[in-house]
Amino acid sequence: MAGAEDKGSQKIVVISGPTGVGKTAISIQIARNFNGEIINADCMQIYRGLNIGTAKPSPLEMGEVPHHLFDILYPDQEFSAGDFKRLADQKISEILSRGRLPVVVGGTGMYLRALLKGLIETPPKDQGIRESLKKRETESLYRELMEVDPATAKRLHKNDRVRIIRALEVYRMTGTPPSQLVRDHGFREKRYNALCLFLSMERKRLYERIDLRCEEMIKSGLVEEVRELLEKYPPDLRPFGSIGYRHIKNHLLLGTPLERCLEEFKRDSRRYAKRQFIWFRKEPEFQWIGSEEKDQIFSLIENFLNS
Repeated sequence: MAGAEDKGSQKIVVISGPTGVGKTAISIQIARNFNGEIINADCMQIYRGLNIGTAKPSPLEMGEVPHHLFDILYPDQEFSAGDFKRLADQKISEILSRGRLPVVVGGTGMYLRALLKGLIETPPKDQGIRESLKKRETESLYRELMEVDPATAKRLHKNDRVRIIRALEVYRMTGTPPSQLVRDHGFREKRYNALCLFLSMERKRLYERIDLRCEEMIKSGLVEEVRELLEKYPPDLRPFGSIGYRHIKNHLLLGTPLERCLEEFKRDSRRYAKRQFIWFRKEPEFQWIGSEEKDQIFSLIENFLNS
């Protein structure tokens, strides 16, 4: 059975790229053409109710080929790269056992790195340390992280409270900055025989697509989606800090004009795309290819599967 083989020999296809480049459409075409099933690797599309602002595939799109790891959590549940790796491993094994091709799709770099190269061993949560950190303001926590581990602090958003607390927790338990643990680990493990493609696009055109998509999300009901979520969940949850959701939250809770929120939504989406370009330039296993070069993408996959 394929799922029982050594992982290093198991073939999977990984499709990534910046936000707005068209990963969903091409991944569905790939799955249709190569008897595949899609596994989500987007850290926001795992949440139920976060649909418009995450550009989650529509029910119609999901009906074209099997999709996995979408809508698996409520917004108040925690989820880590380690959790993703464990669940994705399970799904890959199941898909291979059916004689089908796992197609992992998403732009969350840490999820893909964990799946392809393994994870750093870090200590389990320490409730005492965690509770003491939770009593402090996020700004104070971020300042401390800048002092003890500026490399990690620069990688995180200053309002990413969950990851800031975890970084400080690891530092206090190990005495080693998390960035040093990353350097020591090196991410040299090869967990799958993976063809990894990073879909690219000329920057100006991509930014135009991103701006248009943000406008379409507002027209499609993003404000109403966030309003409904805020009626069910507290506003300080991690999903409400993500791009799009934090901007509309500011409109609904702070009265920030929608026009200003939209401009900031566009700006931060473009900045996120830029960060994704930077991240994946450091991931040597990814081949960069134009997102609209469908014939070449299919040819690469066919050659990979037949090799």
